[in-house]
Amino acid sequence: MVNLQIPKEEGELIKQGHELEVAQSIESIDDLFKPEIIGEFVKDSGQYLILPKGTRILNGLKLLLVEYVSDSVGFEEVVLPKIAPLNSFKKAGILGKWDDYLISAKPFFLTNGVKDEYIMDPLQCTAFYQFHENKRIDVMAGPIKWYDYSGPTYRNEDTDKIFPCVKQREFHRAEFMYLGTREQVVETREKCWQN
Repeated sequence: MVNLQIPKEEGELIKQGHELEVAQSIESIDDLFKPEIIGEFVKDSGQYLILPKGTRILNGLKLLLVEYVSDSVGFEEVVLPKIAPLNSFKKAGILGKWDDYLISAKPFFLTNGVKDEYIMDPLQCTAFYQFHENKRIDVMAGPIKWYDYSGPTYRNEDTDKIFPCVKQREFHRAEFMYLGTREQVVETREKCWQN
């Protein structure tokens, strides 16, 4: 059963499941390493392993998002690509603004597959907008509401600004995206805030 207590203070983690019913307060980022929640992958890499206890917390947060946002507001889960062609980021206005934070993905060897430069997605929603570009969308029955929780997002954060679980090179998050008329998207936004 889902714990219906809503967090009221910054740093409070809600734990789910019958074996995890009491909320734990985290006083500092260092506390995440003590109970084996996350571990540094390679020193100063900006990448962290999410260890078993951290994975249970992450899955608990996902359950909260599913119950309070996805199910109650009507979002459907999708799996979006985590790398995209350079042109997708040009169209999104990201190139030229975020260049320092982008990580390029180029083929290691040439095959009959990808030959062009791709970018590891720093936002997740880029693929959503690229997919719907130049399509006529029927929103008479309501807006398109999707969420993606399928994998990491990538940013080339400065080493001195990396803050585990907040700023990393590779991090997990949920992305909620919606598309509809002005009234539909405003209503969807308000429903998300209420839940």
